[in-house]
Amino acid sequence: MAIETTPLGFQKPDGNDPVRNGDNVIAANGAKAEELHQEARGRLGLIEAKNAAQDTDIANARTNAVADAKTYTDGAVNADRARLTSVESKSAAQDGRLTGLESKTPAEAISNEVFFGITDEAGRRTWLETGFDGKPTARAADLLYSPLGLTPGADPVDDIMFSVTDDTGRRTDLEVRADGHFPQRVVDNIGGRLSPDGFPQSFKDALAAQVAGMVNSGTVDAADTGYDVILLAGQSNMSGRGTPYDQRTDPPHGEIWQWGSSGAYVGVMSQAVEPLAMVDTPSGIGPGLVFARFYQGITAPNRQTLLVPAAQGGQALVGGTWDPNTPGANAQNAIARANAAIASHPKARLKAILWVQGETDGDNGATGPAYQTKLDALFARFRAEITGAANVPIVVGGMVPEYLSTGTRTAINAVHLDTPHRLAYTAFAAGITSANLGDGNHYNAIGARKLGRAMFDAYLLARTRTTTI
Repeated sequence: MAIETTPLGFQKPDGNDPVRNGDNVIAANGAKAEELHQEARGRLGLIEAKNAAQDTDIANARTNAVADAKTYTDGAVNADRARLTSVESKSAAQDGRLTGLESKTPAEAISNEVFFGITDEAGRRTWLETGFDGKPTARAADLLYSPLGLTPGADPVDDIMFSVTDDTGRRTDLEVRADGHFPQRVVDNIGGRLSPDGFPQSFKDALAAQVAGMVNSGTVDAADTGYDVILLAGQSNMSGRGTPYDQRTDPPHGEIWQWGSSGAYVGVMSQAVEPLAMVDTPSGIGPGLVFARFYQGITAPNRQTLLVPAAQGGQALVGGTWDPNTPGANAQNAIARANAAIASHPKARLKAILWVQGETDGDNGATGPAYQTKLDALFARFRAEITGAANVPIVVGGMVPEYLSTGTRTAINAVHLDTPHRLAYTAFAAGITSANLGDGNHYNAIGARKLGRAMFDAYLLARTRTTTI
């Protein structure tokens, strides 16, 4: 009988005899089966051992993770509890302070408590304190007045509202009285500095006049209550083309008025609001109202400013509407409007004439001599025919410097610049650079404002020039 061996090692006889030729096939296969069984059990034991080790590792990891999470959570909770405790402590302190304030009577709160104050980081108080009534605390008043050697309210004329001192209490000239003017001590100090050699007398006289005007001695003639009239003449840069502007940057002033030249404002006094009521319709601002704001700052408290807007864009002097000999045109109309404004109030008087013009004459090719002849004749007629204008200051404002090369504008600008050498009580305010609309003619709003300030400074000089320079 032949015997085959299977892949697992079992014997397979080719007949049915279990024992043949001494070979016990059944016994051999049983032994083989037991061998395989033991081998399988060994492998299963190894797997079970590995699984048990993994279970232990997993259990340990789970335990560690829970412990770590608990430790972190407990720490965060404790930190939060500490912060909350701090906040509650601060709130309790604030509540205590508020309760202290609420417990005081109104009189105590006003006189003794600080409603607003500035301290340093250490809590030390400065003199910048106010009570609940909005006034400085008694402590602040003492700190402010003591270094100045003053008693609050003792001297209403020279009572100091604001002062800058050094750390030893020595006073500077940066002081303002309660009425907004300089105290006499500052006036005297500044006046004493006008005498050093090296300054032109005209400059010293102008600065002295400016200081005197700004200070105002405090003596006001109640019977002199009225209006200071200022004539605004010329063409578009006086009329107003300066943009952008609005009521925040160019606000009206409660003491500045206008005697209008167009629309519903003709021959009527109204508050001066940009754009002014010129002969034409301005598209922006000119220097007039800016000048007036500076001027109003040096007038007596019982005087107000009345502008006469008489400018018109595109109008020439030589052979144009500003020619003093052209009947019924701008020159004669400006004289009539100024006189009407002066006559509107018994205490109104002309104080200044402002002139900004020349672009159209330059475009027309007017020569310097021709323009000078007409300009001097126009100013002479203003002074002869406007009430009280014999020695009135006249200020000529310059054209846009970047556009002087157009036509004969350079020659006309030279006439403007030379005016104080020909006429007494006059001054020239140079044109403002880098402040134009880029249109070949006009100032922008910044340029108009700066020109208004420059013309005011020139006015202070003009009113001191009793002769030509």
